[in-house]
Amino acid sequence: MPDSLATQLINGNWDDISKAVTEGLARGDQKNLSDVIPIDPGKLAASAWGTVVSLPAPAGISQVRSSAGSSTGLDFLHRLHLDYDALRAPPLDGIKAWAAAVRLCELSQVIKRLVTVATPGSCAPADLRAVPIGGWGQPRCLSFTPIPGAIAVPNLSSAGWDGPVSIDVPSPVGKVQVLIFRVGGGPYVRRPADLTPNWVPAGDIGVDLILAEQLEIIDASADTVVRVQLEAAG
Repeated sequence: MPDSLATQLINGNWDDISKAVTEGLARGDQKNLSDVIPIDPGKLAASAWGTVVSLPAPAGISQVRSSAGSSTGLDFLHRLHLDYDALRAPPLDGIKAWAAAVRLCELSQVIKRLVTVATPGSCAPADLRAVPIGGWGQPRCLSFTPIPGAIAVPNLSSAGWDGPVSIDVPSPVGKVQVLIFRVGGGPYVRRPADLTPNWVPAGDIGVDLILAEQLEIIDASADTVVRVQLEAAG
């Protein structure tokens, strides 16, 4: 039996579609998850997944399930529908933008969970390097999307720190401006496989592009992560 029309169309354009997804996942000069937190390719311990939750998405459908326990597991599924017109002339810029949004979603969801468990604190910019953090590696300071009128995050590189490392993620908690942890002995992400494009038939109306992955946030706690709101020196 010959392949369906949808299968013939996507197979004929798969190289271009896959390239657009790969370019979108790279996100140009923006920071991705692998740029801001150590990644371990080991096997996940998480297995019992909770209820599927829909996430805001500029295009397509994004969903996540969580697994609670000694670590936090995240199971992502992202879909982008391509009808027959899109299969005949793939909207490569739109596919690239979708993949970039998926990558940002991955980063945002991990950061959100780190902020949730972090010890809250506040200090003047000059005192930021004195914030105590568990672990033994170099301290890393992640800086959220700037809040209008907020105090500038100082350059900490001369103090033996890594940062501020700017991420295009709004602060999940009020006026918190930075997240601090160590790159050794601190939190890390176990991710057996990175996001890679795939597709499935969507009935008689085209196909769905798929980006899916599972990851686990390890050793994230109030002892290893601190969230800080900067204040004017008193």
